[in-house]
Amino acid sequence: MKANIVLISIDCLRADCLRSISGKNSITPNMDKLAKNGMLFTRAFSTSSWTPPAFKSILASLYPFSNGGCLNVRNNVTLPLIMKWLGYKSAAFHSNPWLTERFGYKRGFDDFYDFLSRDSSSRRLLPKTLIRMFKSLKNTLPYIDANQLTEHAISWISKNKERKFFVWIHFMDAHEPYMPVETPPSIFNIIKRRRIMVINKKAKEGSINAHDIDKLRKWYKQRVKAIDSCIGHIINVLNESNLSENTYVILLGDHGQQFFEHGTFGHGLQLYNELIHVPLIILGPNVEKQRIEKSVSLVDITPTILDILKYNVKKFHFHGRSLFTYIHQDREREVISEEGRNSRWGPERGVDAKLESRCRKISLILGNWKYIYNAEGKDELYNLRRDFNERNNLIDQEIEIAVRMLDKIKKFIAWLEKTNSKISILRQKINRMKLERKIP
Repeated sequence: MKANIVLISIDCLRADCLRSISGKNSITPNMDKLAKNGMLFTRAFSTSSWTPPAFKSILASLYPFSNGGCLNVRNNVTLPLIMKWLGYKSAAFHSNPWLTERFGYKRGFDDFYDFLSRDSSSRRLLPKTLIRMFKSLKNTLPYIDANQLTEHAISWISKNKERKFFVWIHFMDAHEPYMPVETPPSIFNIIKRRRIMVINKKAKEGSINAHDIDKLRKWYKQRVKAIDSCIGHIINVLNESNLSENTYVILLGDHGQQFFEHGTFGHGLQLYNELIHVPLIILGPNVEKQRIEKSVSLVDITPTILDILKYNVKKFHFHGRSLFTYIHQDREREVISEEGRNSRWGPERGVDAKLESRCRKISLILGNWKYIYNAEGKDELYNLRRDFNERNNLIDQEIEIAVRMLDKIKKFIAWLEKTNSKISILRQKINRMKLERKIP
């Protein structure tokens, strides 16, 4: 099938940002319009609370602890690799250090723009204090902003619209640190900028008052609103270029964000719903306008896209399956999320960084129940129909349900260990190499 694919992912985007899901906010009119005109999954869940394991699931359809918990996808069959084999012109646009060539994300893309390489030769001549001052003046954030990213992506689409294309656009603006959206700063408000960064620092440390937490929430919403405006611009360009009739748009959040709902800020070591409940929208030709209330997983994204293109993916041993195969079934999907860090650490840990079994957490959502297994602490059980915000742990009250849920988690662990066998991992590598040899 000759159809274009536009995958839009947004770092740290909570599901409750969308009015079409929460019914409370009005900061995402363009995303809500997509939801109205396409297929909206109101209970989509990420497979983890942070980017590396989440995208391992999104683009390689593997659970976080597969391949021994390795966080890179260098030896896996990924969506861009298959799209390349199918003859698609492809490009990626992002500025997340976890999603670079080093971690295997460039493979398969014709054009890969991570906007992380900077010429630092001139900076070496300046004292560190001056560098910090210039950064304050420029309001420098550790990523390319949504407007710039959008212009790059739109330019590429305009140049390649005569071919079938696959574009992945990942927005970082909803990621901390948070600052108010306003005009460029001047030398007269350096003190104001400093105060803003102090608020972000205190939030990370957990030593922040309620007033400043409200400020962070406000700035977060401003950033989400800015991203939404850019998404509207992308959709308008697709419409004006007569591409929308032959283009599928898949929009999702890779994970959520905490504002001390469970004692912490950011997206750390927990698996509560503010961290894993994300938006998921599919829009395109022949996609029925509907609202899906069933729980679904982002591990199903790659099989779903390939199903849209009528491509059989069974030989790749993906952990997910097409959303279209079970959204109308009565049976509930077992939705799994995983975490395995013992502390906060970044991409400097290297491309061979792995999740650790000794600090493993697994959440299982089945129907209205959610069980959180914790290798280092007490397990938790929640009734999501009555307590979606997870305030009342029923682990000691609903013993029968807890035992049944824990048994399913143990079976999942056993199944995943089987897929982690040397023979299974070798088979994945062989499939990937076979696919790469077929690419011209």
